[in-house]
Amino acid sequence: MKSASKLGVSAIVLIVLAGFLMATNMWDPSVVSFTRHVVGDKAASALDTTARGSVDASKKWVDEAKDMTLEDLVQKARELPAPEIRRIPKYDREAQFGTWVNNDLGCSTRQMILARDLDNAQLDEDDCTVLSGTLTTDPYSGKQIDFISDRAGGDSRAVQTETIVPPSVAWRSGASTWTQEQRAAFMNDPDNLISVGEKSRADRSDKAPDRWMPANKSYGCSFAEAYTNVTVKYGLSLDTKTRNFLVETLAQC
Repeated sequence: MKSASKLGVSAIVLIVLAGFLMATNMWDPSVVSFTRHVVGDKAASALDTTARGSVDASKKWVDEAKDMTLEDLVQKARELPAPEIRRIPKYDREAQFGTWVNNDLGCSTRQMILARDLDNAQLDEDDCTVLSGTLTTDPYSGKQIDFISDRAGGDSRAVQTETIVPPSVAWRSGASTWTQEQRAAFMNDPDNLISVGEKSRADRSDKAPDRWMPANKSYGCSFAEAYTNVTVKYGLSLDTKTRNFLVETLAQC
């Protein structure tokens, strides 16, 4: 069985390690400087923001992620608990998860994800707002999408910032017991965010993998990997149908 993408695993390790360092008061400018050499300026800024919110990241998960393979992910999926039978408070995305946060430079998570995912991204003079770029391959549809922001006379909705594990699913799977800070960290975690086309985003809505998978078959394994990783990272539960589907999908990757 193939190992999970080295780049993807490295990104997971960096993000979670950042959260652990922040939680243990060891996150400082020297660490940020190091990550700039590894992932670049924009990604390092996003990492810094995430680290400051991800105070729950555990050293145990960091150690495990270093050598994680698809076999490990399959096993992790099998071990994820089923949802508890309890009364869950009414879901309100904006009130409970908030909106995009800004990093120290004033750049929102939405703009950082666009800059990360779009090819030939052109920034406004604020060095934050993405004016234009190309989503060369929409992960969900496989199509190319040209992006021009409202500020540049286009339609910013053409490319959406998508949560791989939807907040509504997370809410039912454990996030209803989290603090507001934990939910904000989840909502703004680059591990849980990708850029997709408006139509494919609408098609997916907030469905779990057992009810919806990308039409772009080449992204299926990556989607299942990312969904499992985020679920494990945040200690969320999985219902039986979703867990079995992920196990079967990952086993075939």
